[in-house]
Amino acid sequence: MTRCVWLLGVALSALGCQQNDLNRPCNLRFSDGGAIPERLAREYTLNNKDFVAVGATDCDSLICVRDSSYRSTAADDQDAQGYCSRECITPGNVCETEKPENDQPNSPNRLTCKELLLSEIILADPIVRAQLGVSGSLFCSRSGRLDGGT
Repeated sequence: MTRCVWLLGVALSALGCQQNDLNRPCNLRFSDGGAIPERLAREYTLNNKDFVAVGATDCDSLICVRDSSYRSTAADDQDAQGYCSRECITPGNVCETEKPENDQPNSPNRLTCKELLLSEIILADPIVRAQLGVSGSLFCSRSGRLDGGT
């Protein structure tokens, strides 16, 4: 009997302590699933814009972000990477990650809620937005700006 109670407790603990994947590395993908090359992501973010890729299967929320402050050492022809994000509600609020050290005020990996620029494909097609579960333009991001890269 004690063993059954212990196993039930372990099982319930595992269900209740699901970790989030915010800030984990992810691959930026086009809406058709094709890889976005590093060259394109770098050019886009050099223009002080943020890159939001919706449909990233390596993120629980399916959202992979690369803000304009993201630095990569990848070659131009390699697949571009970003970090897992999610939509948020209140600009400036901290988005807590599974690593408390990333949530500290001076951490370069701290995620806060801010407006990011969505691709024209997502903005133009409300059906795509609904299918992908994206309703707004506020996302958890490392970038220090609250202006969406503009």
